[in-house]
Amino acid sequence: MTKRIGLNLILLLVLSFSSLFAADFDKTLIFAVAKNNFDRVRVALKSGANINTNHIGNAGNTGLNIAAREGYIDMALYLLKNGADPNIENKSKRTPIIYAAERGNGTLIKALIQEGADIHHKDKWKNTALHLAIYKDQAHVIHLFQSAGLDLDAFSIMD
Repeated sequence: MTKRIGLNLILLLVLSFSSLFAADFDKTLIFAVAKNNFDRVRVALKSGANINTNHIGNAGNTGLNIAAREGYIDMALYLLKNGADPNIENKSKRTPIIYAAERGNGTLIKALIQEGADIHHKDKWKNTALHLAIYKDQAHVIHLFQSAGLDLDAFSIMD
């Protein structure tokens, strides 16, 4: 009986510590992406960080949201290649494709679409990626969306 209690206690401690470290690795991942630090991102992911975590900080951004927002195209592509979900929204309901469209990052937009990004997604202000591409005068982005099957004739600026 004493051995069983001892083993259960050890198991409980191991599980508790591993969840504490996982939260630390998630935080490390988010901060490393924000600094565009590939080495730390790799270590965080190998250590068990959740690539789709969005509970670090007030805005609710995933690493992919941050990379897209900051224009870190190589980082965003790395995160996508390693399983980042392109459709997780932050607290403003913005997804990576909205940030990529706003910045005019065609390479990233192509990759996001290829990975299943929702080109019709609306943020909390009802803006789509296309709205922001038009607003920021990103003609090449508008053509990318059209090539991806977005019917510009059916699109309303008032949507």
